[in-house]
Amino acid sequence: MIRFLLSLFILTTISTVHGQGIEQFNAANTAYEAENYGEAITQYQNLITSGNMSPEVYHNLGNALAQTQQYGPAMLAYERGLKLQPNHESLLRDKNYLKDVIESDIFEVPAFLPVRLWRRFSRMLPANVWVVFQFLGLGGILFYLSRIWLRPQLSQPTWLKPLKIASIIAVILSTLILASLWYQSNLSESAIVTTATQLYSGPDERSEEIGQIKEGEKVIITEKFGDWMKVELLNLDVGFIMTSDIETI
Repeated sequence: MIRFLLSLFILTTISTVHGQGIEQFNAANTAYEAENYGEAITQYQNLITSGNMSPEVYHNLGNALAQTQQYGPAMLAYERGLKLQPNHESLLRDKNYLKDVIESDIFEVPAFLPVRLWRRFSRMLPANVWVVFQFLGLGGILFYLSRIWLRPQLSQPTWLKPLKIASIIAVILSTLILASLWYQSNLSESAIVTTATQLYSGPDERSEEIGQIKEGEKVIITEKFGDWMKVELLNLDVGFIMTSDIETI
């Protein structure tokens, strides 16, 4: 059986786990170490159901699922953890390792270089930090305008013009980044294939089969047609799969 690493995080770093959740998290880790993966999975899932969600809980759940060769649900757990913290090193490491295990034959078409650089830059800081930058920029602009309007006859200090420029840049940049983050999280719904399935050319099993999709593959949902989803694969192929075969991240 494949051996996945389990990172035992210091519990104080898991801000959403508290009270009885700490004991349950410890119990789940103990079950994992004893190779009682079924019990560990149940404990981690109960933590998430009770609202104790964190990248670490999703990471350990994904590892436990991978140990039982439930690759689709394991990839789903990793992706949900990365949705909470996109730069989480352990999640990224084990997600990439699982992709190698699955031996996916779908190769992602990389985004245009400026797009990739912009996405990486926008995720350097949490969204709430960009909001702070936005308010600081607005505050700087209002301060500049108040100085100009209330004291038009007085000579302005040399630092006022650089403050104006920096404030305008902060407002424009933070606004663009926040709009980009909102678009990525709301207008592009991602999902994981939890059961190996066929990709069809239309929303009907009598349609032409485009190819097979392995469990654990990530897809982008573009449209919904009853019991079918129109999806785009990472290699940009487009087709239809049954709603029951995927689960949104």
